[in-house]
Amino acid sequence: MTIDIENWIKKCVKCQKVGKPLSAPPSLQFVKVSAAWELVAIDIIGPFPETVDGFQYILTATDYFSKWVEAFPLKTKSVAEAGRHICSMICRYGCPKRILSDQGKEFVDQLNDQMCSILGIERSETAAYHPQTNGLDDKTNNNIKRVLTKLVKEKQNNWDVCLDATLFSIRSKVQTTTKYSPFLLMYGREAVFPAEVPVDMPLSAISLPEEQSYTKFLEERESSMEAILEATLENIAKSQEKQEMANAKKAQKHESLIYNLGDELSTITLPEEHSYATFLVERKSSMETINEVTLESIVAVKVEDDLCEESAEETREFNLQSWG
Repeated sequence: MTIDIENWIKKCVKCQKVGKPLSAPPSLQFVKVSAAWELVAIDIIGPFPETVDGFQYILTATDYFSKWVEAFPLKTKSVAEAGRHICSMICRYGCPKRILSDQGKEFVDQLNDQMCSILGIERSETAAYHPQTNGLDDKTNNNIKRVLTKLVKEKQNNWDVCLDATLFSIRSKVQTTTKYSPFLLMYGREAVFPAEVPVDMPLSAISLPEEQSYTKFLEERESSMEAILEATLENIAKSQEKQEMANAKKAQKHESLIYNLGDELSTITLPEEHSYATFLVERKSSMETINEVTLESIVAVKVEDDLCEESAEETREFNLQSWG
């Protein structure tokens, strides 16, 4: 009888939907980059409180190597508005070899496909409900929100005015992975803060360098940047190794999951933001039964409680958890 009660409690529908996921963490897949602007991750965050100028969203872009961050206020999430800022960014920094975006309409639309094709950019998309693929941009988004929170007024309708100061703060700060600031890795020099500028500096103290000085400057800058880039690659490799060890240690706490046909599972879903308190939302859906297993995905049959209908949906292994 005790065993029956335990099994019945394990299969409690409400407990299954709100309980903490116990599945093992997905394996880490690191993106290999060797120079600035090889891979740029792009995302749109919001909506934020509407500003005086009508902005509600932020288009963010993060360079995977230097961790340099760009951000543009948006009035809408339209393809035309996002694409215009992407083109503006490319005109300033050049074309990245690859752009990593989510599966939102603003990036999957044909307009952006054509833009990437014309500019010779390879565009990637992250897997649905797998933010680890584009984790760097998620970290960027959180940093922007955190700094903006410190700068905005009480009504929060001036965040667009604070965006440049927010970006300067992020760009000039030493990054934990590279051990250098994004500003240094992008421009070859550290950012100069207002407090570092001399108050009284006569024009006579500013002299134009001779032609030989340019050559010497470039030689010294090239030599120092080579050493910095080499050290950056080593620091990135060490950071990735630490993340792998931490992920492996976390995975040891969970048994390896092997899914078979007929197994009962639940899918982990993400609540929609800004609609209601997300911490009160069930994070797992109703019970599903595995109908097909492939190398790339798992097809599960979902049983609707009210209509008693079945529908087959494709999902990913990291989005599943055993039911009960």
